[in-house]
Amino acid sequence: MNTKNKEFLIFGCDEYAIQIAQNLHKSDQKVLFFTLNPEEITPLQEQGFEVLLFDLGDDWSQLKIKDQKNYIVYCALCDEAENVFLTISLRMAFTDITIVALASDLEHATKLKMAGADKTIVTEQITANLLYERISNPTASELLQKILYENSDIKIAQITVDKRSELLGQSIHKTQNIQDQYGVIILAIIDNTMQTLFSFTRKGLDYTIQEGDILIVVAMRESIEAFKEATGEHYSVDWHHWKWFDD
Repeated sequence: MNTKNKEFLIFGCDEYAIQIAQNLHKSDQKVLFFTLNPEEITPLQEQGFEVLLFDLGDDWSQLKIKDQKNYIVYCALCDEAENVFLTISLRMAFTDITIVALASDLEHATKLKMAGADKTIVTEQITANLLYERISNPTASELLQKILYENSDIKIAQITVDKRSELLGQSIHKTQNIQDQYGVIILAIIDNTMQTLFSFTRKGLDYTIQEGDILIVVAMRESIEAFKEATGEHYSVDWHHWKWFDD
C-alpha cells in the first residue's frame, strides 16, 4: 500500500490505534483521530494529534472528503459489533476510500471483510507487522546492519531449546528475570510447527516454551554464549539472509 501523500483517519483509542497513529505521526503523515469518549480527547491532543469526537450515527458528509482515493481509514473500535457497523457505515458513505479494519480474530476479520474493509489486521499481529515494516525500511535496515557489523559484539542468534533448559515450561512473559540475568532480549520464538510467535504480542507472551523450540535473541556475544548454556545450542544469523516468518 503506497502511503505517500495520503491522509489517515483513525477511529478508536486503544493501544493498537495509538501505536499506528504514533508510527504514522513519526513519518510526518497527516493523522486525524476520532474517539467515542470525550475523556480521551485531551490525552490524545497532548500527544500532538488532531482529535474529533464522533458518534456511530454521525452523518459522514461532515468529513468533507473530496478525493476519496487519497484517504486511508483505520477502523479500530474495541467493540467488535461497533467496529463492523462503523466499517459498513463508512463504506456506504465512501465507496472509493481505503478501509483497514482491526480484528480480534480471524472470524471477526471475515465479518469486517464482508462489511467492506479492504484489508483486515488481526490485533495480535499488529506489532509484528509494524516491526517488519520498520526493518524493511532501507534506513532502518542500514542502521541494523551497522549495529550488527560495525560492533561485532552485538549479535542476533537462533537458539534451540533443549531438555536441560531452565526455560522449559515457562511462558515468555515469565522469563524476564532470566533474560535480565543473562543480558539478552528474546525477540521471537519459533515452535515445532515453524510458526513464529513474537515476544511483544499477547499470543507470544503467553506461549509456553517447549523442547525443540527456537528462540530468536539479540545480545552481546558473551551474553549469548552464557544464555546458550542455560537453553541449548545456537548459531548466529546471517543478516543478509534474515527473514521474519509470518505469524
